Amino acid sequence: MQPPVPDLRSLQIVAAVADSGSMLEASRQFGMTQSAVSQAVRRAEAAVGVAFFDRSRRPLTPTRAGRILADRVLDLNRDFDVLLSTLRAAAE
Repeated sequence: MQPPVPDLRSLQIVAAVADSGSMLEASRQFGMTQSAVSQAVRRAEAAVGVAFFDRSRRPLTPTRAGRILADRVLDLNRDFDVLLSTLRAAAE
């Protein structure tokens, strides 16, 4: 059986928390409650099996894995935008 895979939105939420250092700020960006953001982060951490944040520090500090994830999610977002543009152009 395959291990669970976090969805893209959860990864984007983790990246937003890593970039802002705040679950509250990420919740504003995504139009979610702070609790929903916290749950999304915990689900993503559980699915991957690593902690993305050092919760003993304020502002929240990404672990090495959290920083890598945040950087790669930016790349994924750009790649996805390019894919959509390419598909739309192909349909014309």
